[in-house]
Amino acid sequence: MLPGEDGLSILKRLQSDPTTKEIPVIMVSAKGSETDKVVGLNLGASDYLAKPFGVLELVARVKANLRKSPKKPSSSYKDLEVDEQGHQVLLKGEPLSLSETEYSLLKYLILHARTVLSKDVIMADVWGMDQIVETRSLDMFISHLRKKITGSAATIETIRSVGYVLK
Repeated sequence: MLPGEDGLSILKRLQSDPTTKEIPVIMVSAKGSETDKVVGLNLGASDYLAKPFGVLELVARVKANLRKSPKKPSSSYKDLEVDEQGHQVLLKGEPLSLSETEYSLLKYLILHARTVLSKDVIMADVWGMDQIVETRSLDMFISHLRKKITGSAATIETIRSVGYVLK
């Protein structure tokens, strides 16, 4: 048994957070009744394994769940979503009016959400290594994006002397 908190409340917290709700969760529990299993699965667990179990069975279940999970980085963060086919970013389901560079930059930040990115890395990845871009240009694009995502749960934060992070 877990100290201080039970597995079901941890599962509920994971399921309610947009950044973790897509992660497959295999519940491994000493509680093995049919009711316990049904409750865990109904709350969003991808699988439920009651103790005692064999290691080979656990490995097989992990592999099966990984085959079902998405392979690419999330193209959404909080209430921002990248629509690759429409070549746009949606805020709460509504398309933002973005220039080509703003779209590329915001998409990059969404794909790397919660990761502190240096200005040099952002400029190289968004504009390309062969482009000469002033850091002031990046700062201006970030300023424009901040205004355009006003009202979003996501924010672009400056990390002094380093770069930016989408939180």
